[in-house]
Amino acid sequence: MTLNELLPYLRRLYTLIAKDRLIPNVWQTAERMGINIAAVKINSAKTRWGSCSAQKSINLSRNLVAADPMLIEYVIVHELCHTAHMDHSPAFWEMVSRYIPDYKDRREALKEVQTVLSEFGLE
Repeated sequence: MTLNELLPYLRRLYTLIAKDRLIPNVWQTAERMGINIAAVKINSAKTRWGSCSAQKSINLSRNLVAADPMLIEYVIVHELCHTAHMDHSPAFWEMVSRYIPDYKDRREALKEVQTVLSEFGLE
């Protein structure tokens, strides 16, 4: 079996792992941060690790499961902070830094993960 033939199975596996591990992680982190959210969903976004809607629904890319747990934590906290600040204002980044002081390093490391995923056709 070639890599291209395996890709649909890997994508499905990433989705299953994401639903099993990331969704509970978001709810637990939201509770720890004292943030109320409406829902958590897994999607197949290729250009975003996550998003937060105005209705406080958190969406995460299934590909996030390929990242280190510390990078996953950053993305989750980043999206949860958007429930208070729906922008990337200084107030938003100050809130992120309260929970993830090294967020800039983690954000850079995510770019490397994206590069690797792209090389294997998993973007």
